[in-house]
Amino acid sequence: GVWSRGEELEFIQNLLLEERTLARGIFKKSAVESLLQEHRSGTKIHTDRIWRLLNLELWQRIFVEKDEKPLETSRKYQTVGVLDSGT
Repeated sequence: GVWSRGEELEFIQNLLLEERTLARGIFKKSAVESLLQEHRSGTKIHTDRIWRLLNLELWQRIFVEKDEKPLETSRKYQTVGVLDSGT
């Protein structure tokens, strides 16, 4: 999708590789970096995997950590088509 390239992919990469994200031990930094690099270069298309990782991270922040900031970020990117609200 459109969200999976350029500025939007940078946003997702930053989110998935933040210290806060990696500190949980759910994601292996080298695996996420490799996945994103392959996707960015076009070697492999990992749109579905990246989407799942993004949603898992946002779910962790919203429902486990009770952090409302990701909701604001999600709304911002819904307006440019990064995150589909399902409507």
